[in-house]
Amino acid sequence: MEIKKFFDSVIITLFIIILSIGIFFTYESYKNEESEKIKDLKKDMNIISNRLFELVENKKYILENIDNLIRETEDIKKIIKTIYDFNKFDLKYAYFSSTKGDLYVYPKINIPKNFNPLNKDWYKLALNNKKVIISHSYETPEQKKIVFTLSKVIKKEGKVIGVVGLDLNSEKINEMLKSTVQGKYYNFYIIKKSNRELLFNNTMDKNEIKKIEIKKEFDVVKYDDNIYAYSEIIPDIYIISQFNIDILKTNVIKRMSIFVLISILIIVIFRYVYYNFLIKNVIKPILVISESMNNFSLNIKEKKVPYFSNKYKIKEINLISESYEKLIGTMIASFMNFELLTDEIKKVYNRLKNVNEMFYEIIKLITMLDNEDLMMEEYFESVLNYVINHIEEAKYGSISIIKNGKWQYIAAIGHNIEILKNLEIEMNIDLKGNRDTVNVLSFDEIFNYDKDILNKDVVDKLELATKKFKYALIYITDLEGCSLVISVETIHEKGFSKDSQEIFKAYVNLAKIFLYKKFELTKIENIYFNFAEKLASIAEGHDDITGKHIYRVGEISAFLAEKMGYDETFVEKIRKFSPLHDIGKIYVPYEILNKKGKLTDEEFEIMKKHTLHAKDLFADDRYFDMALNISLYHHENCDGSGYPYGLKCEQIPIEAAIVKIADIYDALRAKRPYKESLSHEKCVEIIIKGDNRTNPAHFHKEILEIFKNYHNELDKIWNEINNSGGENSGIKN
Repeated sequence: MEIKKFFDSVIITLFIIILSIGIFFTYESYKNEESEKIKDLKKDMNIISNRLFELVENKKYILENIDNLIRETEDIKKIIKTIYDFNKFDLKYAYFSSTKGDLYVYPKINIPKNFNPLNKDWYKLALNNKKVIISHSYETPEQKKIVFTLSKVIKKEGKVIGVVGLDLNSEKINEMLKSTVQGKYYNFYIIKKSNRELLFNNTMDKNEIKKIEIKKEFDVVKYDDNIYAYSEIIPDIYIISQFNIDILKTNVIKRMSIFVLISILIIVIFRYVYYNFLIKNVIKPILVISESMNNFSLNIKEKKVPYFSNKYKIKEINLISESYEKLIGTMIASFMNFELLTDEIKKVYNRLKNVNEMFYEIIKLITMLDNEDLMMEEYFESVLNYVINHIEEAKYGSISIIKNGKWQYIAAIGHNIEILKNLEIEMNIDLKGNRDTVNVLSFDEIFNYDKDILNKDVVDKLELATKKFKYALIYITDLEGCSLVISVETIHEKGFSKDSQEIFKAYVNLAKIFLYKKFELTKIENIYFNFAEKLASIAEGHDDITGKHIYRVGEISAFLAEKMGYDETFVEKIRKFSPLHDIGKIYVPYEILNKKGKLTDEEFEIMKKHTLHAKDLFADDRYFDMALNISLYHHENCDGSGYPYGLKCEQIPIEAAIVKIADIYDALRAKRPYKESLSHEKCVEIIIKGDNRTNPAHFHKEILEIFKNYHNELDKIWNEINNSGGENSGIKN
C-alpha cells in the first residue's frame, strides 16, 4: 500500500505541475498577445497617421490657395462646387458663409431657417486667424454626428468676405481606418490636443479623453482596461486608437478553462487505468524479485550469481530479473578489472584536462576581441603562442599581411621577427596555396616558390630570419583590401595530424575575426576623425586669418605627446582632436571674436564660455571624449587660476594640458588683427619665464620641461606648416 500512496502523490504532483505550467504559459501567452497587440497598434498607427497627414495637408493646401481662385473668378459658388467635384472622394461637404450669414453648401442640403453659421466654431475661429483652422462640425444640422472640419477666412482686396469650410467624409475616413487594421478590434478618434475637442467619432466620453496624457508625437499608454495609442497627424491634431484588454482576457480565461478541464479528465483516466495495471502486473512481481535481492551483498562477496526460474507476464519484469543476474556477474568482473582500468582512466583525464585548457585559452582570445585598444601585434602574438602550446607538433609560427602590394610580417614565434618586420617585400602576384583552407607545404616547397617570385636579396634575408622546419600549416584568406597569411611549422618528419589541423583552423578563425573587427573600427574612427576636421574648419572660419593655427596646434601637440612617451593611438588622437580646442567659439558673437581693441569684462565673460559650449557638441559621444576634454579644459591653469572651473594641475586631463602650451605658443607667434607676431625666441622666453599675462606656474611641469628641451624642433614644425607665407610677416622681438 505504500506504493499506492506514492503513486497517488505522484499523480497529485504531476497535476499541480501541469496546472502550474498551464497557468504560466497562459499568462505568458496573454502578455505576448498584449505585446503583439501593442506592436500591431504602433505599426497601424504609423500608417494611419501618415495617410491622415497627407489627407489633411492636401485640404489645407487647397484652402491656403483659394485666394488665387477668387482672383481668377468672382463666382464663389462655382469655386466651392469645383473644389468638391475634384475632392468628392474625401469630402462630405464644401461650403461658404459670407460675413452676413449667407450660407452656400455643396452638395445641397436642407438648412433650417434658424441656422446661423456665424455662431459656429469653424466660422468664428477662422475669422480671427490667417491660417487654416481645424475644428469640428456636424454632418447634419441636427448635430448628431461630428465631422472633421477645415476652415479659412477669405479676403478680397484686403477685405474679409467670408469663410470657406471643408467637412472631411467620415465614412471614407472610417473605410480607410478599417482597411488598415483589417478587422482588428480598435476604436479610432481624432482630437485637438489643446482643448481636447473631438474631431472624429464622438462616442468617447470627455472624461476619458482627459485621462490620456499626450506628451509626445507618438506613444502607447494603458489606462484601466484599455490600451490607447496616439500619434500626431499635424501639430495639435492627434489620432487616438482604443483597444479593450478585456477581449484578450476573455480569450485567455476560455483557453485556461479548457486546459484545466482536459487536464483533470486525463489525470483521472490515467490514474484509474494505470493503477490497476501497476498493482497486477508490476508491484507484485517486483516484490518477489525484491526478496531475492536482499542477499545482494552476500552474492557479491561469495561471487555467486542468483537464478530466477519464474517467467513473468511483463517483458520488462523479466528484463529486470535478467538484468539483476547480469549485474551481479558484471560487478564481479568489474572488481577484477578495476586495477587494469585505472591507468586508462588517468590518460583520459589528462587528455580532457588539455582540451579544457585549450577551450579556456580560446575563450580568453575571444574576450580579447572586445578590447578596442589592443594592438594587432599583441593579439596575433597571443594567437601564435596558444597555437604552438596546443598543437603537439608545432614549433614555430608567423602571421603576416599582404596589402597594397606589400608583404608585411606582424608577429612570429621562433623566427627573427625584427628581420622579418624590416623586410620590404613587393608582392605583385598571389601567394601559392588555396584560399580559406589549410595547406600543408614542406620547407623546400615554400622557399623554392619564394625564389621564383622574390628577388635574391629578400629570399636570403627570409632564410636568415626563418628557423629550419620540415612542414608548415599555411592558411591564406582574403579580407577587405588585404590577404592574411598564418603559418605554423614543425620539425617532425611525420608532419601534422588531422586533429592538429582542426585546432589550427579554430585559432585561424579567431585571427580573421580580430583583423576584420580592426578594419571595421578603423572605418568608424576615420569617419569620426573626418568629421572632427570639418568641425575644426568651422572653428577656423571664425577666428583665424590663414587657417593654419589649428593645424600647427595639432602637430605641436602630437609632437609633445610623443616625447612624453604616449603610444601611437594617443598621439594620433591628440593630433586629430587638438584642432577642435576652440570649437566653442562658433557660439561666440562675431563682433566679440573680431574686436580689435581690448574686450570689456562683460565681453570677456562671454568669450570664456566658449569652453563650456564644447559640451553642446561633444557630450555623450565616447569617440569625442578627448575632443571634449581638450575643448573644455585647455584654458585651465595648474595653479588653479584658469577657467571655466579653476582646476588644479592633477585635475586637468593631460591632453588639455598639452594643447594649452601648444595653443599659447602658436598664439604668441601668430599675427592677429589685435596683435603683432613674436619671434620663436621671444615666445620661448615668455612661456619659460613669464610676462604680465603668462606664468610658468600655469603649465604642467613635465610638459614645460619637454617644451624647454625640444623648442628648436617645435620651431621647425611651426615654420614647415607656415612656409607658404601669411601670418608671420613682420616678426617683433
